[in-house]
Amino acid sequence: MNVSSGGSGKPGSASQDFDLNLAPIIDCFTVLVTFLLASSAFLSIGIMDAGVSASSPSQSQTAPPPIQIKIEIKSGMKLALSTTGKATRSNTFTAKEGKYDFEAIKKELTGLKGSFPTVDAVTLSADDGIEYRDVIDAMEVIRKTQPVVMLGGFQ
Repeated sequence: MNVSSGGSGKPGSASQDFDLNLAPIIDCFTVLVTFLLASSAFLSIGIMDAGVSASSPSQSQTAPPPIQIKIEIKSGMKLALSTTGKATRSNTFTAKEGKYDFEAIKKELTGLKGSFPTVDAVTLSADDGIEYRDVIDAMEVIRKTQPVVMLGGFQ
């Protein structure tokens, strides 16, 4: 790109022709965009709603639920279920035959649903190193009794 400044073409006028090189500027923006895209992958999500809205009709609740249910998938093939609110308790289930004891969790959630029918959400979290498939399996079991599963505690 040639840029001309000064002078009207008369002899003796100061005329400067130079090339404006845009390649370094474009390179800087390319590096900047790449850096922003790469750094956005490291943002952590504190809690994410992974519920399926089509599974149950939406109800507007003005009062908070009587209990909050949290399930943690822990290393060493353990599942921890804890409730806070009107009924505060904590249970840990160890693996049976090398698999997570999802049946015990399902039984506990069914009992909680019978005691507190207005509760329809569970927060699921997992320790570092837990496989993605185990988290999905836990979500499938939880959704059989509780329609809303929120993922929390992931870094």
